[in-house]
Amino acid sequence: MTSALLIHYIANWVNVIVFSRDYYYYSIFADSPGSAYLIIFFTAITPALFEELGFRGYLLQSLLNIADTGQAVFISAFLFAIIHLSFISLFWLIPFALFLGYTRVKENTIWYGVFFHFCFNLTACLFELL
Repeated sequence: MTSALLIHYIANWVNVIVFSRDYYYYSIFADSPGSAYLIIFFTAITPALFEELGFRGYLLQSLLNIADTGQAVFISAFLFAIIHLSFISLFWLIPFALFLGYTRVKENTIWYGVFFHFCFNLTACLFELL
């Protein structure tokens, strides 16, 4: 947990210094009633479900039909990291996506990935809400 907090603040610092951007999802929902629930729904639950369906459900399964397991997992992990559009995030998104892909192949279900992805995103949400 401490390392996740450290990575969160280092990534924000690098994004501000290098890219002149400060990413905070909470500001989008700050004036809405139930803003904490909205940020959790839109940044933890929804992406976990739909990104896992898309990347580990459809894309990885399609790649497994045309490539070996390692290549398929790596390609889907790399594409998953790229769509998040943050260079600094590649350093933890690729290993995380490799883990999710490996889990999907080993367990033959996306639901473990949905759970881990939700927990990962929820941690980021909670850091912003604190």
